Amino acid sequence: MEKIAKRYQEALILALIISIIVSVRIIYLLQFQSSPLALITPSGLDTAFNHRLAIQLLGGESSRDFLFSSFYSYFLASIYRIFGINIEAARIIQMMLGIISCILVYLVTKELFGKSVAKLALCLQGLYSLFIFQEGILISTTLGIFLSLILTFWLMYIQKKSFVLGFYIAGLILGVLCKTLNVSLPLILLLSLWIMRLEKGLRLKLRSLFIFFLGVLTTLAIFILPNFSILKESLPIPAHSGINFYIGNNPEADGTFWPPLNMHSSQLGLLKDSQLIAEKNLGRPLNNKEINWFWFKKGFAYIASHPYAYLKLTLRKFLIFINGYEPQDIEDFYFAKKFIPLLRFPFISFYFISALGILGWVVCIRKPEASVIKLFILGYGISNILYFVTSRYRLPAVPYFIILASYGLFWLTKRLSAGNLNRIIWLICLLAFLFFLTNIRIFKHDFSYAFYNLSVKYIDTDNVSKALESAQEAIRINPHIAPAYFNLGIISYRQGKIKEATDNFLKTLELNPNYFEAHYNLGFIYEEAGDPEKAIKYYLSSLKINPQDEQVYFNLGCAYLKTGQQDLAKQAFGQAMRLNPRLIPQVKEILSP
Repeated sequence: MEKIAKRYQEALILALIISIIVSVRIIYLLQFQSSPLALITPSGLDTAFNHRLAIQLLGGESSRDFLFSSFYSYFLASIYRIFGINIEAARIIQMMLGIISCILVYLVTKELFGKSVAKLALCLQGLYSLFIFQEGILISTTLGIFLSLILTFWLMYIQKKSFVLGFYIAGLILGVLCKTLNVSLPLILLLSLWIMRLEKGLRLKLRSLFIFFLGVLTTLAIFILPNFSILKESLPIPAHSGINFYIGNNPEADGTFWPPLNMHSSQLGLLKDSQLIAEKNLGRPLNNKEINWFWFKKGFAYIASHPYAYLKLTLRKFLIFINGYEPQDIEDFYFAKKFIPLLRFPFISFYFISALGILGWVVCIRKPEASVIKLFILGYGISNILYFVTSRYRLPAVPYFIILASYGLFWLTKRLSAGNLNRIIWLICLLAFLFFLTNIRIFKHDFSYAFYNLSVKYIDTDNVSKALESAQEAIRINPHIAPAYFNLGIISYRQGKIKEATDNFLKTLELNPNYFEAHYNLGFIYEEAGDPEKAIKYYLSSLKINPQDEQVYFNLGCAYLKTGQQDLAKQAFGQAMRLNPRLIPQVKEILSP
C-alpha cells in the first residue's frame, strides 16, 4: 500500500511539473501570436525561407533552393498537408515536440542518475527560456532537439541491449538529425567511437559500425537522390556550408554570425552574395558545389596564413560556447522581450546551466554510462567552434548540459548536507570560477538588426508608419547599417517622397557599394522620372554585381528603347527572356511595331 501511495505521489508531482510546463507554453504562444514577431513575410529571414520551401514541396515544385533545404522543410510541408497552410498549427506542433523533449530529458536522466535528478532536469528543461522562445519560430531547432533526444534515448537502450537492427535504426535517426541541424561529421565520428567502445571484439565492432553507417547513408541518400534526379546536382554536405565556414573563419570573424564583405544577413541574400562574389573571383558561372568549395578554400587559406589569430579565434568561440550570453542571428530573444511579457520572467538561462553542467561533467567522470551525454555536447560544441557560435546552433547541446547540471547540483547539495565541505572545497572553488567564466560580458547587445528585420516585416505588410519607426530606430542605434537606409528608401518611395527615397538609396550605396538592389531601385526611380540615361547607368551597375537578375535586364531594355538604342534593348530583353522565359510574351508585345 505504501508503494502504491509513493507511486501516486510521484505521478502527481510529475503531472504538476508537466502541467506548469504546458501552461507556460500556451501563454507564450498566445502572446507570440499577437506580436509582430509572428509575421512571416516574403522578404523575411530563415522562417520565410522554410515556409516558402514547404509550400513548394506541398505543390510538387522543383527548385534549386531544395539544395539548401533540410528535413525541417519536409516536416513543415507535412504539417501543411494535414492542416492546410496553417502556421499556427505548425507552432502548436512544435510546442508539443518541446513538451515531449522535456519528457525525454526526464527519462534519460532517470536512467542515468535516478528519479530525484530526473525531476530537477525536467523542471530545468521545461522552464528554459530559449526552448520556450524557439518553439514559436519556424526553424529547425525545436525539431532537431527532439530528434537528438530520441537518438540519445535509443542509444541508451542499445547500450543495455545491443542488437544489429538497433545500430541501423540509430544510423537512420542520426541521418535525419544531420539533415535537420546540419551538424554531421563531428557527431558521426564521436558516436562511431562510442559504438566501437560498446562492442567487444574487433569483428563485432566493425559489423556494428558498418550497420550504423549504412543507416546514416540510407537517410542521406533519401534526401540527396531526389535532388540529383530533379536538379542534376547533389551535395554530400549542406550547400551553404562553405559560406558559413568562411563567416566563422575570416579576418573580420568575431566567433558569431556576422557576414563579412557587406553580405546580406538573410539566408537567400547571403547565398546570392556568396555566389556572386565567388563567380566574380573565378570569372565564370559556378554550380553550388563549386561555390561551396570556393568558400571552404578561402576559409582554410585564412587559417593557414594566420595560425595565431585562428587559435585566438577558436579560444574565443569556446568561451562564447560556454558563456551565458545568447548570440543571435535570426529572431532576437532579447528583442522579443519587448513584445512578449512572459519572456521577461526570470526563467532558467544558460548563465545558470553552463557552470553547473561543467561541474556535473567532472563529478560523473566515473560513470561510463553517461559518456553518450558528453559526446553529444562535444559533437555540437565542435560543430559550433568549427563554424561560429549562435544561440540556436548551441541550443541542441543545452539538454545535455541540463542533464549534467542537474546531477552536479544534486551531487553538490548531497555532499554539503552530509558535511563534507573540506573534501569538496576545491569543487566549490571550481564552480565559483566557472560561474565567473560563464558570466563574463563578452558582447554589448545591439538591437539595430532586430529593428531592421522588424521594419522588413512591416514593409511587407504595408504598415508604413511602423516600418518607418523601426528603420529609424535601427539607424539611431547603428548609423552604419546599410539595409536600414535601404528600407527607408522603400518607405519614402511608397510615401511619394522621391527625393528622400533617392537620398536613402544613395546612402545605402555609400555604406555598401555592392548593394545591387539599391542600384536597381535608383535606376527605376530615374526611369520613372524621365531620365533613362541615368537609369541605364544604375541598371548596369546592378547587373555588374548581380548578372542573373531578369527584372533588371527587362527594365534595362525598356530604358534603352527610350533612348533609341534598339540593338542594346534587344540584347537586354534577350538576356531577360533567357533567365525567365515567362517574360517572352511581354517582350514580344513591347517590341512589336
